[in-house]
Amino acid sequence: MLIFSHRGFSARYPENTMLAFEKAFEAEADGIELDVQLTSDGSVVIIHDEKIDRATVGTGFVKDFHYDELPVISDGNHRIPLLSDYLAWAKGKELITNIEIKSSVIYYPGLEEKVASLVRQYRLDEQVTISSFNPLSLLRTREYAPHLPLGFLVEKYGFSGFDHLCSAFGFEYFHPDISIVTPDLVESFHHRGIHVNTYTVNSEEEFLKAKNAGVDAIFTDLPETMKAIADQAETD
Repeated sequence: MLIFSHRGFSARYPENTMLAFEKAFEAEADGIELDVQLTSDGSVVIIHDEKIDRATVGTGFVKDFHYDELPVISDGNHRIPLLSDYLAWAKGKELITNIEIKSSVIYYPGLEEKVASLVRQYRLDEQVTISSFNPLSLLRTREYAPHLPLGFLVEKYGFSGFDHLCSAFGFEYFHPDISIVTPDLVESFHHRGIHVNTYTVNSEEEFLKAKNAGVDAIFTDLPETMKAIADQAETD
């Protein structure tokens, strides 16, 4: 079971910053999950919320700022990174990257194409997965990068049949909230050849639930802790 660091080592360092990514790599996470949105000047930036209020010292929507106008992160020591900053840093590292396209609240025309182009530019096609809560963004990504694996994110089941949906659209991954993960759910996806990666796993109880259900990977804010739990589980 792979361990992805959710927004970098976000439990200990400012989320979605280069510092959080560097610390996740030092903690020997198998992969890093990050979120991308688009500024008014077309820059692909790494930030989770559509508004900058929680993460930075400023206020307003990401989409309304030029990149150079974005304020610093709330700790005062870091800027919101560009996706290109991260990809340049990740190049050459044994690290899988899950890029979540944040398009379910605000749709950013052109974001999928820009992400695909940047991944291709840095030649990281073999180490990147694209995920989104918006299946239309995943299908749009496929138009520009048909080789990149796609992961469909869900919080709660609004209806049954997500395994059929992922299979019909050819999504390689299903990313459910840990609260809805069961062995039967995982088996239904594995039966169709679809991997299951669950979020956000931050306790031993959640780790064991994911492991016992047979998921392929977890997303966690605590990569160091989860690796220690995983190592202990292997020896028990």
